[in-house]
Amino acid sequence: MEMKLCRPKIGCSCAPGLKGILCDKECSEGKYGAGCRQKCGHCIDYTCDPYSGHCVTGCQEGYYPPYCQKSYKYLNTAPDVTSVDYDKLLVTFSTEPGVMSGNGNPAFYQLQIKDAENGPNTWKELEPISLPAAQNVSVNITDLKPGTSYKVRVVLLDIDGNSYQDVNIPVVNVYTKCI
Repeated sequence: MEMKLCRPKIGCSCAPGLKGILCDKECSEGKYGAGCRQKCGHCIDYTCDPYSGHCVTGCQEGYYPPYCQKSYKYLNTAPDVTSVDYDKLLVTFSTEPGVMSGNGNPAFYQLQIKDAENGPNTWKELEPISLPAAQNVSVNITDLKPGTSYKVRVVLLDIDGNSYQDVNIPVVNVYTKCI
């Protein structure tokens, strides 16, 4: 093929999707762009279009299409969680600009909790709730066990129904009051 792109004072590189001294080899799996120097995003099968980087088969869970380089939006600050009764927790969080990372348009939030009985990797997902126009949200979690340790986190759900639920979501440890 020998497709080189040359620019004065910058030099030459292979066209997107090609590599090698003669620019006659296609990009290896997981690479794309001019000279195949860019790494594909979090694509389902770890491959992307060798010219554009677009994930053809879609993104791994939690990553924003079409390039799957960035995650869906998530809160980067932990919610405030207070035990207000023996079976109830008050969760307060903000959706102000600057407290979220990632891409997308969150339309809902979901409180997730776990205790020792749920298992170390099992989050109990409460019903999704529409994000209010107000940037500060307060909500109760009820019907909990007295004197029990819980982990609580807030997951933002995008308008397309997807979300980021990986290690960057802050978690709060809290105990409900004893009877």
